[in-house]
Amino acid sequence: NDPAFLADNLIPYAPVGHIHEREIGHSLTRAGRGFSPANPVMVQFSPHVAPFFQGIGLTLHVPLRQSMSARDVHEVFREFYAGERLVHVAAEAPLVRDNAGRHYAVVGGFAVPPTDGTEVGSAGLAARRVVLNVTLDNLLKGAATQAVQNMNIAVGIDEYAGIPVLEQPVMSQA
Repeated sequence: NDPAFLADNLIPYAPVGHIHEREIGHSLTRAGRGFSPANPVMVQFSPHVAPFFQGIGLTLHVPLRQSMSARDVHEVFREFYAGERLVHVAAEAPLVRDNAGRHYAVVGGFAVPPTDGTEVGSAGLAARRVVLNVTLDNLLKGAATQAVQNMNIAVGIDEYAGIPVLEQPVMSQA
């Protein structure tokens, strides 16, 4: 990427059909209650390039099979990732700057559009959905850390061997 072009910009790329939509949908389908390969979770997101060196921020829109509150969705994620040391679940939206130089991803900022008849704009089009945010360091968890983790699993050693693991994510205060 051209640093001069990126300066003071946030540039979308692959706005539809990004390969990671299918990967995330596949993983959520395998983990989700009530979903199957015949009825998969369909995830939508559009990644952006920005002038920071390390980090990815994603906003994902995921349909819900049933109405749920943001608190309920947050709890489902907390339960699912409870034993995962490289994925942290937070109530608030994570910030890219907090993940730079870190080996984990942070999922948070869960929001569900209202379903009480007050929906406006696009909220009415997909009322049964959750919107959530994910940040990670694309050079660590998105590449090197993921490679070490996969290699460890492949050779049958501790998944986290050689990976510095923090018990709690770093989160900026507003």
